Amino acid sequence: MELGLECSQDIPKERMNIMEVVLKLNKIKLQQQDADDLSITFKTLCSTVQIGISSQQVPAKELF
Repeated sequence: MELGLECSQDIPKERMNIMEVVLKLNKIKLQQQDADDLSITFKTLCSTVQIGISSQQVPAKELF
């Protein structure tokens, strides 16, 4: 949202340079990919732990 507001300033000289926009968009994209990767890793870990403990229920706080 902030990036959109910066790009839509009334006075053209106050608007962001297109290279700055591209850099910021790439940074946002990388942050999202990192968050997605972390989520997948956590889900995989949880699945592995569940398989490893079979039917025994162990609270997550006791695993770490």
